Amino acid sequence: MNQIEDTSTFSNFNEISVTHYDLSFDVDFDTETIRGVATLSLLPVNEQTPTGIHLDSWYLDISKVIDGEGRTLQYHLTQEEFDSSSDLHWQGGDLYIDIPENSALDQITIVYSTHPQSLATCWLPKEQTYGKQHPYLFTQGQAVLNRGLFPCQDTPAARATYSASVRVPKGLTAVMSAIAVSETDSEDGSKSVFHFEMKNRIPIYLLAFAVGNLVSKDLSSRSKVWSEPESIDACANEFDEIVDIYISQGEQLFGEYLWGRYDILIMPPAFPWGGMENSTLTFLSSTIVAGDKSLANVAAHEVSHSWFGNLITNGNWSEFWLNEGFTMYAERRIIEKVHGSELAELQAFHGLSVLKNEVNSLGETSEMTKLRPDITGMDPDDTYTRVPYEKGFALLTHLAEEVGGKPKFDEFLKEYVAKFKWQSIVAEQFFDFFFEYFEVDHLKDNVESYLYSVGVPYYVKEYKNNLITSIDETVNTWTESYTLGDIESWGTWEIAGFLDQLYESDKVTAEHVSKLSETINFNNRNCVVTFEWCKLIIKHQLVDLYGVVRELVKSTGRQTLLKPIYEELCKGSEVEKSFARELYDNYNTTMYHASVARNILKIINKDQ
Repeated sequence: MNQIEDTSTFSNFNEISVTHYDLSFDVDFDTETIRGVATLSLLPVNEQTPTGIHLDSWYLDISKVIDGEGRTLQYHLTQEEFDSSSDLHWQGGDLYIDIPENSALDQITIVYSTHPQSLATCWLPKEQTYGKQHPYLFTQGQAVLNRGLFPCQDTPAARATYSASVRVPKGLTAVMSAIAVSETDSEDGSKSVFHFEMKNRIPIYLLAFAVGNLVSKDLSSRSKVWSEPESIDACANEFDEIVDIYISQGEQLFGEYLWGRYDILIMPPAFPWGGMENSTLTFLSSTIVAGDKSLANVAAHEVSHSWFGNLITNGNWSEFWLNEGFTMYAERRIIEKVHGSELAELQAFHGLSVLKNEVNSLGETSEMTKLRPDITGMDPDDTYTRVPYEKGFALLTHLAEEVGGKPKFDEFLKEYVAKFKWQSIVAEQFFDFFFEYFEVDHLKDNVESYLYSVGVPYYVKEYKNNLITSIDETVNTWTESYTLGDIESWGTWEIAGFLDQLYESDKVTAEHVSKLSETINFNNRNCVVTFEWCKLIIKHQLVDLYGVVRELVKSTGRQTLLKPIYEELCKGSEVEKSFARELYDNYNTTMYHASVARNILKIINKDQ
């Protein structure tokens, strides 16, 4: 078996394994800290027992470490001094715990508290919630943030089960990426205590919880949606049966759903991602709740992670395509089965445009355009791009065509899941199994190119169908004669594709875009359409229309929407660059997660 290396962790996970975490979190909204107790069950990986364990820790205040028999253990925390004025070291510190010969190796307990500026915790005042009556907390583990929530082996290569209790103020509810076991009162009756258990071995970045004024509605026997009371009906209506349809279709394609429940938590606007596939409880951006179910199919992506990413996980963050490329492929297979091939191909067509734009932004020879980039010494969050999603999807599409088409590749993926479930792997393991399964030796010489070639790969598929042809024709008629046809009858992805093609076209002028704004009202659209519209008007510097740009960037913390908008502004004149700075200064502390704010600031300061 391949021994996985991961430069993003201090932990000696290849020597000693944490098999189970028993966690207690006491949430304090006043100090914006969590008092925690973490009991770790340990198992040596090899016959030779190590003399200590290295764990990841991000400015945790450690107060006590004991072994399984209650004896105090010596520990040493190596980390740079905390400095709130600087760009803090993302890796945090190396918590080394000495395990003497006479001590029980099987268990250690660490008592600690989190730092108020931990990147793993996002504290929202009541004013930033829908109800505006109660504060809100959510945690984010991916990529390497859970070391700021509890001491752990913070690498996707290490998997463990866990149990947890979350103590919260009375009147608030805790939900977690695990099966809810019970709710009790604290000893003094001042807090509610929610108990959870995850019996499946997960990479620890999938552990997350949220605390707020939360209620739920059932979507099916195995799925429910959570949100604040003010939006629960809209959220339940948005997803109703479609989530279970996606899960059932995923089971037909990739094998049994092994997680028991699949619940959704609709997040406050400051949530930094479109979705986060935390095991059993997907966190979804509120931008997905469009009110007309037009973006409900986005849930197919997070459902697909139940097989690719959660069940089989990238062994380190250079292999992110093993999570996201496979998930994009699975998502579009589910979309094709449920909604038809034309929509799946339209989304793949749009994805190819995203890939080309990303490569253009990064630079065609950039290390970050490789499927397997070298990210040694880099914060994995700072390396986030759409390349592993769309280049990974393109590779799998190419491989499917090489072996005889989608049905044959579907059967392979089902066997791939069966072989590697509950494991974290690297690309070599995938390719070894692929060449075992298929007699396609002529492709073996391509593997290095697949992983390490830069730019847009030669094997990308160009898509053409009736929807795409209709978009192309409408772009042409608009640029030539200002004629649109029946565009108002189009769905979200057709309109988004139309706007994206206008953005890409050299024939489109500011006048074309200005007249389009007079012909069609693009205000109050869902986030996908609004995003494409904002890119278009910024490119053509239509300052009078920038109100919609402001509304977008102040209403969401979602990185995939924000980064391209700020990049487009910073490619413009001094007017656009000043506007970008003004937007960032106004909204970064009230709406943007710290990692997102850091990435946006890098864009703004790039040429300064």
